[in-house]
Amino acid sequence: MEWKKGNYNRALLILFAVYLAALTWIILFKLTVPSNIWALGRDRVINLIPFYDTIENKFFNDFFDMTANIIVFIPFGIYAGVILRGVPMWQKAMTAAVLSAGYEAAQFIFAIGVTDITDVMMNTLGAVIGAAVYEYIYLKLKSDQKTRRFIALCSAASAIPMGAVLGITSVAFSFV
Repeated sequence: MEWKKGNYNRALLILFAVYLAALTWIILFKLTVPSNIWALGRDRVINLIPFYDTIENKFFNDFFDMTANIIVFIPFGIYAGVILRGVPMWQKAMTAAVLSAGYEAAQFIFAIGVTDITDVMMNTLGAVIGAAVYEYIYLKLKSDQKTRRFIALCSAASAIPMGAVLGITSVAFSFV
């Protein structure tokens, strides 16, 4: 049975909402199960010096965090490409930067993480990479409808295993 264009749009919006919920859980709640959220409390820390951990010879930790921040925002760039079709790349990047800055501000306000400018930079880079991936897919498929269908199917296919990984990870972190 062939889906109509509206069904793919609805599916993409639902998958985008699920992705944003997972992103919020990853960034703000650090994969913590609800019973352990109280353990996230800490002093408010803000870092406005880009790549500060690298400068302080904490390269491995910083490299892992930077890589994770890039990877976790690539889907945002792909979804931004779908939702903001025809919008210039810099505006998609600004959307990601504003979302990332919002997450960092929430971490500071609720004292649940380190507010770090490097995170905003890496998240934005991840979104730009994702938007470029979307553009590449669009150029190869040569159709907005085919691109939306492809991204909806890939998103749905990846949602179940990613949900399982996030669930297992949260349980593993709850014992640490």
